[in-house]
Amino acid sequence: MSRYILMIGTALVVICVSLVYFQRESEQKGRHVFFLTEPTLVALDQETFNNERLFENATVLTATSLDLKTLLRQFSKTISAMTISPQTETLYISEGFNLIQISVGQKKSDEFFNLKSYLQSPIVALSPHPDSPKKLYGLCQNREMKVIDISTTVPVIKSLGFVDMIPQNMTVEEMWDNPQTHFLTLSLSQDKDTILVEIDPEHPQEIIKELTLPKTQIKSGFYVSRELLVTIDPKYSLHIIDWEKQMIIGKYSPNQDFQYAHLYKHPPAGFSLAHQKLYLVTQEGSLMELRWKANKNVIVLNRDIKLENGKVVLNWKMPKYSKQALYFAELSLTPKEGKMPAAAKKKLLPLPPQKTQVPLGPLKKSSVELPLIETAYRTLDVSLFAIQSSNGKMMAPATTFTIDTEKVSHK
Repeated sequence: MSRYILMIGTALVVICVSLVYFQRESEQKGRHVFFLTEPTLVALDQETFNNERLFENATVLTATSLDLKTLLRQFSKTISAMTISPQTETLYISEGFNLIQISVGQKKSDEFFNLKSYLQSPIVALSPHPDSPKKLYGLCQNREMKVIDISTTVPVIKSLGFVDMIPQNMTVEEMWDNPQTHFLTLSLSQDKDTILVEIDPEHPQEIIKELTLPKTQIKSGFYVSRELLVTIDPKYSLHIIDWEKQMIIGKYSPNQDFQYAHLYKHPPAGFSLAHQKLYLVTQEGSLMELRWKANKNVIVLNRDIKLENGKVVLNWKMPKYSKQALYFAELSLTPKEGKMPAAAKKKLLPLPPQKTQVPLGPLKKSSVELPLIETAYRTLDVSLFAIQSSNGKMMAPATTFTIDTEKVSHK
């Protein structure tokens, strides 16, 4: 009898442990807000690559999922815009004529500013001002660009003029700043199409550059480096866009098993990144803080190749430094059709063979140097991978980048 009791007891323990395991697994799956569905190659500009804080922010592009940390607020009014101060981690949320200041992670009450007496039209887009964490750029529904200064008790509002280049048949969805150039990117939609327009907020009448995205409606976004930005559409798909390449290079999709999936019924009103944290607010007023876990087994390239002492220098690294990493590289150099420097045309420089493949490694340094003569008029593809020196196990699988050798910065 005691034997049967012991067997039944053991079975009950196994069942209980299994239930706890599956419950925890289900809860964890329910915390995922987005899944990486189309991975991207991560190639960052030099400033982002070398700055520890900016690089940590950029590791969001390596994450397999973006997860809910907490629901921060539930507002009662419709939200029209959101931005964040990168200096102080202060969120600013617009309800049209009302501005809300939220000091994340600090024991401070939210501050409310009624701007109705200062504005002729409600604010539909917000972005931080580079001069002060207490200053914002605000774009009104009537296309007027404002500087909003809330450093004093009474807000100071200054007009920068109207953004005349926005057609009246297009909707201003949101705007966000490039933290390196301090230009603003505006998302303008018409039906299901979007045009991204970059402007100087101090001279908003002129377009610096633009990108048309047919059959894609962008509600908000943020930059992770000088050329890379992440955008969100009404169905909560995230697109990674390369401004330089003028194309979408990666995608995250919403998790249909997210525990608050009902929030997907309301379009996003703002999406911001700062201090290794993501903030997402819906038009209906739900404000969420998201987090991610960086994939440490990927190689990130410095896309700003340098010329040092007559040599082209390529640099890369993994999200977490390891002394055990040994790198291997294979370079493929192909002459560009119809393109070569004047010195080569005058036969002052020798012409290379049609195609050259150069295997390199093992390398302890995460960089290689190539003679300028080898790369000046060629297409350069570099395939990189890393193994662990102690046991030969793969640390980072092979990743192939295409380098534009015509864009070399001189040190």
